[in-house]
Amino acid sequence: MLSARSRIFVGLVVGLALVPCLAWGQVTTATLSGTVRDTQGNVVPGALVVLTSDTRGVQVGETTTDARGAFIFPGTMPDTYTVKVSLEGFKTFKVSGLAVSAGDRLALPPLTIEVGT
Repeated sequence: MLSARSRIFVGLVVGLALVPCLAWGQVTTATLSGTVRDTQGNVVPGALVVLTSDTRGVQVGETTTDARGAFIFPGTMPDTYTVKVSLEGFKTFKVSGLAVSAGDRLALPPLTIEVGT
């Protein structure tokens, strides 16, 4: 049978061995998604959606809306962002100040773009 000192030592060794496993479960990124619609409520496929970091002032992602007008930015780092939507024949739409935290699954309300130049 193990002495009290040996049991404590074994417990510490096992505990320390589990610490890296606990760190693997930490989520460090987020997902940002949304849909682009026109003023009539129709989905807008093929719109260019650009994600820019407000704090760093750099573009961090770019995608195009799919057939359902949807877009997604997986693996987004925690930060504050601006989303800009553009498509020929429509006015550019921009929304700023989107705060994203680690683990968020942020679904934006529909982004509505207007016909125009």
